[in-house]
Amino acid sequence: MTQNIITKTENYAIIHNNHPNILYDGFELHHSIWTSRPEYFGGRLGCPSDKTSSLGWRFYETCTVLSRGLHLVNFTVPREDISSFNNIKTVNGQMEIAYTELEDLSFLENVRNIEVMDYLNYGDIMVNIHHNPNMKLDFLNLDARICQESEINNTKIVCLFKDMIGLEPNCDYIIGDVVISNGDEDYTEKLKSVTIIFGSLTIQGTDLQNLEFLEKLRKIANLNESLPIIKLVNNRDLKNLDLPNLQGTISTGFPSAIIEGHGIFKTTKDCMIFQYNTRTNVTYNGGSCRDINEISSVADSFLGELIFIL
Repeated sequence: MTQNIITKTENYAIIHNNHPNILYDGFELHHSIWTSRPEYFGGRLGCPSDKTSSLGWRFYETCTVLSRGLHLVNFTVPREDISSFNNIKTVNGQMEIAYTELEDLSFLENVRNIEVMDYLNYGDIMVNIHHNPNMKLDFLNLDARICQESEINNTKIVCLFKDMIGLEPNCDYIIGDVVISNGDEDYTEKLKSVTIIFGSLTIQGTDLQNLEFLEKLRKIANLNESLPIIKLVNNRDLKNLDLPNLQGTISTGFPSAIIEGHGIFKTTKDCMIFQYNTRTNVTYNGGSCRDINEISSVADSFLGELIFIL
């Protein structure tokens, strides 16, 4: 396919969807009709990222190389259109994505190379992604540290956790691994205002029935990968794990939650909802969430046989 576009400021030819060997270094069309030598795009030469309005988004569905970088600034486009970039593997040029409504960069999920040949002309920043208020990030590895209490500059009440007895009331943030054990039940009211725990959460051997004292908890950030983010064991009366405001967890390692007890999760769905809300991988009574329905079926079958025998 050949497409010729001539404007007042540019003269270029699109040569695309042909045999891959048709374009090569030094490629020329017979251009006696041209007032000047055109710039060529398409195939290995790349599809021009700044010509979406003239070429149409569907043109880019077969492109694997994007030329002229990628500049999406003050940019609004339907998701189904920008997904036309899904097959792009190489971006030639500088990238800037700013002031958009984009939530993620999934439309660039197949990009493997960003090549800037004349990088000295671009300064130090090759990829610049900023001011995208809806965008979220997932980190494969998080290398972080917790600041000393004296380094934290805000109006929130920050508390260092040693034990429940010595914990100050009305804390907004807690730094340290929070451990609630037998005998600490009367002190859980101190956690009513906590929104973030910089550490892990362990509740063990208590008579607690629910987690309503953590109703304001929004995030748990565990930077010790040797510990599970959440550990709830040997709490015989604990049946309700509802954390209404929790918006996931952060971990430097594998995000895990260990939960043991009878009847905490009645179905696989209940367990999966907790797993999703906490963004952890739940181990429940030594198995996964998917094992719950199987165990329940076996128990019901056994109970039925027992009743029949009696």
